[in-house]
Amino acid sequence: MSTLIKPGLWQFLRTTSGVPCRRLQSTYSPAMTVSASTMGFQYERAVALTLRDFGMDTMHSGRVGDRGIDFRGTWQLTSGAKPVGLVGQCKFAVADALGAVAADGVEDDEDLEYEHTIPADQFVQTMAPSSTTAVDPAVPVGDSAAPSATIAAPTGPSQYPAARGRAVFGPAGIRDMEGVLSHHPPGTLGLLVSNRRFGMAAVRQAMGSNLPLLLVNLAPPAGALPSLLGTKLQCTGFQWNYTAEALLPGLVAVPRYPTTAGQTLAFPVHPNTGPSPAAVSSAPEIILLLHGRKIQPAPAF
Repeated sequence: MSTLIKPGLWQFLRTTSGVPCRRLQSTYSPAMTVSASTMGFQYERAVALTLRDFGMDTMHSGRVGDRGIDFRGTWQLTSGAKPVGLVGQCKFAVADALGAVAADGVEDDEDLEYEHTIPADQFVQTMAPSSTTAVDPAVPVGDSAAPSATIAAPTGPSQYPAARGRAVFGPAGIRDMEGVLSHHPPGTLGLLVSNRRFGMAAVRQAMGSNLPLLLVNLAPPAGALPSLLGTKLQCTGFQWNYTAEALLPGLVAVPRYPTTAGQTLAFPVHPNTGPSPAAVSSAPEIILLLHGRKIQPAPAF
């Protein structure tokens, strides 16, 4: 046995199999040097830091046994008014941040749903009466350039399994946040923050809740990974439900568009879910206005 080990492992394999051995090509990526749990922890801290730009006095509180609360704090919109308490959860999708596409059957979060893109001529056959649709003619399907339509993924088996689209945040996370918020005093805001776009089912769940909820999209800027320590995230979506409207009088979320001259334009819109985090570099940034004026950041620590 000792005579076989002396030449080395690779020489031993060559002499015993008679077939030249090839080393596997490395798939090393700098982002792989940080685990998913570490990136999630860093995202939580970056979220707490970024929300201070919206006037929220937030502190990171995520740890073992945190009871589902990653950050907490208060939000005082006007001087002299009683601060509104808030608690929040963060859902960081590593695959979205790295620009990766999850394979069928492989999820990095149980709170996901999928939006399916199918040919327009097959859309009528599968559309349920309660479906919310959005036509997107710019996305070709297969080799066909026909217009396509996007619908929320059905609860049962898909009729077109090959037409699976990008992952979006599903309603399970909303229900989890409702459970956490139910253990807090009335009038406490619940924030759900993710770098993944909220799906239509998640938005419907939040809008129909009798608890005050805010859905916020915060995505890492380009080139921020693998570390998010001290990073300010970009807000691409900010919306709240009707129950939270009473706690946020005069608040408006508007997108700010950069211009060629380096200036910005802002137009008031209804709070929306924002674009996909994959397009964050070209997406408008969301800013908050209170009675027409931009909210001032919270004081530094």
